[in-house]
This record gives sequence, C-alpha cells and structure tokens, in this order.
Amino acid sequence: MKELTLREIQLLSLDLMKEIHAYCEAEGIRYSMAYGSLIGVLRHKGFIPWDDDIDIVMPRPDYERFIRGFRSDRAKVAIPGEDSCQPIARVYDTRDTVAYTKYPFMTKGERPGLWIDVYPIDNVPDDPEEFDRHAEECRQLYRRMVRRRKMLAKAADLHNVPPRWHFPWRWVRAQWWKIRAGFPDLMKESAQQRELMEKYPWGSTGHVSQLGIRNWVYRDHLPADLFDNNILMPFEDMEVRVPKDYHTFLIPQYPNYMELPPEDKREQHTLSATKFYWKNKK
Repeated sequence: MKELTLREIQLLSLDLMKEIHAYCEAEGIRYSMAYGSLIGVLRHKGFIPWDDDIDIVMPRPDYERFIRGFRSDRAKVAIPGEDSCQPIARVYDTRDTVAYTKYPFMTKGERPGLWIDVYPIDNVPDDPEEFDRHAEECRQLYRRMVRRRKMLAKAADLHNVPPRWHFPWRWVRAQWWKIRAGFPDLMKESAQQRELMEKYPWGSTGHVSQLGIRNWVYRDHLPADLFDNNILMPFEDMEVRVPKDYHTFLIPQYPNYMELPPEDKREQHTLSATKFYWKNKK
C-alpha cells in the first residue's frame, strides 16, 4: 500500500467536504467549519499548510438530521452508539483509502478510510461555574475513552503506524489495557458520555458548547444563537459556512488565531497516531 501525502489527504478531505456542504445546503442543515479548519478559512482561505484534517460543528438538531440522512456513493457516517464508540460522528471514505490508527473508533463493520469529524453542539448551563463542572465531567469521560480505544487496535493498526519497530511494544500494551480495564463494554461507556452531553435539552439554556472531544481545557461557553446565521467564505476552490461572529467561537482556545505559530508548534495532529493509505496504489 502507498501512504497518502499530506496534500493528498487535504484534497481528498476537500472532496468529502464538497459533498457534505452540498447536502447541508440542500437540506437546510446548519454547519460551520471549526477549530484549525476555521482558522484555515480565515487566515489562509484554505487549509492551514500543515493541517491534516477537517473539523465541522453542527447544532444538535441539525447534527441528528445529518447523521441519519447523509448519503454518498463514496462515504459513510460512523454513528456514535451504533458502529462507533466515539462521542462524535465521522464521515469516512469507503472508496479510495484505508486508515490504520493506534486509537480505533469503529466497533464493528468495515475499516474506515480518511475521515471528517462532525461535532455536535449542545446546550450547557448558563452559570459559568456550573458549566465548568459539566464540561470537566465530559472531558474526563472522553479522556477515559481515548485510553480504552487502544484496546480496539488490531495488529494491522499497530504495524502500519510507523515507526514499525514499536509494533511489539504497542501490541503488548494494547493487551495490557484490556486486562487492566477488565474488558469493558466500550459502547456502554460511550453512551454515558453522550447522555451527559445531552443533559440539557436543545433550547433549554442560553449557552452552548462542544462537549464530545475535550482533550483540552478552555472556556468555550458560547451564546446559544452563535450558529444561527452562518455565512459563506472561501476555502480552497469552494465556499464553506462559518459563524458570522467567528471571533467569539475561536477566541477561547486560540487568542492569537490570525498569527502564525512558531515553526516548532506547527503540528499535524491526526498523522501522529494515524496513517492513511491508498487502497489500490503501491
């Protein structure tokens, strides 16, 4: 198998994003580019040059419609609680690529290819201190699940993520995690986090947040109407949706988002633990 280059990953992700955007526009589904992808829109009018994925967010009602309704000839949605133990959805390629990762998320079905992360936005408490407690509880559950997901790694995953001389150690560690955790039911544990994410029904508070993947601590206590009026902006050779008030969305985590980071901080996040390969290229 031939490993995808960074630019090939970006271009294939862009193809998937075009399908997602077209579907959302046709169905009136609200979405927005998020995190590094949103910074790419604002600062580069495309991908951050070293970025290796696309992240989007959707208000919970739109997210539920999307994961149930999206269809493609070359992609599927990994739905939390059905075929994935992730607390967020992923749109993954089924035609051209295959992924090997130290942190698998699929509990059944085919091995996914290149993916785009789709994060739900949920209501959260209006009181800042109560929100902090709620968000921290979600963060702890997510961090536990990341450790648990090591148990899903197959030999092919661990062998195809360089450096390959780490393979024996990775394999032993994966088995050790299973024994240490007592072979837990990952789907049941994932359901606990999703239940906590949806603790406050949509529309019940004046604030929202992204509670699914929280491997950081920051104050994303956002106004509930932030994603009501998303606007179009250029991204590579297409247009994508972003919040009209994108500064409010980005500033809690990226206070200097329009400035280039130092060269030693320009990290590829996905590719540190995952490798994508062409299915039919050698």
